[in-house]
Amino acid sequence: MTKREVLERYKALEKSVNLRTLRSNTESDGFGVLALEPTELVLTPKWEASDHWMGYRSEYPVHFQEYFFAGGILTNIVNYIRFYETP
Repeated sequence: MTKREVLERYKALEKSVNLRTLRSNTESDGFGVLALEPTELVLTPKWEASDHWMGYRSEYPVHFQEYFFAGGILTNIVNYIRFYETP
């Protein structure tokens, strides 16, 4: 899948959105881009420049997903769940 296809599938879930870039291919992109609304899931140059994205859902348990790209193509997805306990 391409980066555009990943964003479109993420948007199609119609659930809470918290997707951010974690690492950029260029030094000038700063700390990354954050999308909180489905309408913000647009492939901009900053999204295109990043090869590592992380997203999570505002549900319990919290489902995290990391997306890794090489040459603009998705190469790996890492899924993990966090359970938070209260005293």
